[in-house]
Amino acid sequence: MTHFDSAPVALVGRAAELETISTFLDGAAVDGSPLVVTGDPGVGKTALLSAAEMLALDGGFRVVSGAGIEYESDVSFAGLHQIVDPIAEELRNLPRASRIAIEVAVGRGPGPPPERLTLLNATLALLRQAASASPLLIVIDDLHWLDRASGAVVGFIGRRLRGSRIGMLGATRAGLSSFFERAGMPQMDVRPLSEEAALDLLKRTFVHLSSRVARQIVDDAQGNPLALLEFAAAASRPPTSRRQPAVTSGTSREVRALYLERIEDSRYRPGVCCCLRRWRDRETFGCSLRQLRPRASTISDPRRRTTSSHWTTGPPHSSSGIP
Repeated sequence: MTHFDSAPVALVGRAAELETISTFLDGAAVDGSPLVVTGDPGVGKTALLSAAEMLALDGGFRVVSGAGIEYESDVSFAGLHQIVDPIAEELRNLPRASRIAIEVAVGRGPGPPPERLTLLNATLALLRQAASASPLLIVIDDLHWLDRASGAVVGFIGRRLRGSRIGMLGATRAGLSSFFERAGMPQMDVRPLSEEAALDLLKRTFVHLSSRVARQIVDDAQGNPLALLEFAAAASRPPTSRRQPAVTSGTSREVRALYLERIEDSRYRPGVCCCLRRWRDRETFGCSLRQLRPRASTISDPRRRTTSSHWTTGPPHSSSGIP
């Protein structure tokens, strides 16, 4: 049996996760297997899926990849279309009823809506056909954004891979419910990077960042790789104004969402809230974040949101542009 060596793939602090993926590919290549990767926004799920694709291609897999898309989550079978389209040539090898069911579902042909079970079995048969010559890996990012119809298909297939040479690898945000049902499927929870790994990532990516600034960023990012890189990138740019931290314009939507979701955790400083331009009340900067959340949810008027980094109580960091 082929062993998928994860050594050539360089992801800082993710040796254990890469080994889990290698073991998953070993099993999928001979007997089929699903794996669901879970974790917070920005923790590195997509990077791990990309690494898995590299390992699979090197190991002789055929790889089909797709992703749930938020603005397509109400379009029936939009996700299934991403899976079927790259292997559409295999449709001709299916029985006519199965072929028509899939073609109608994904908009490749006319006809009445297919029966649910007919479509589910047809899709599984299509994937098995695609894996007849070599193992097949299906990679789906952002499972939580899959449309309901595609989520049902993916869940059905994921629990019926035994005896095939099909691997199904997906990623979803921790704690979010979705139309995708992952009950009974193996999961790998991706945790924040350790302090050592976080510092290593910054040293490799931002070689000119001082040790003091790097440690400050590691403290604020709490092991989230996307936050680490966003904050470090912002700190490496000269501030556009002494009165506004550079991180304000450098923080992505995913990082903002992460901190807003976890704002009740007292480890996250009020300074982060200000850098994300969410609150203006001076009193809040003396409160714990656990006290702050109920008040934050009531501030909907944009005129009350902060546009300045000038605090009467003093910012949590010096004027170095660090959040």
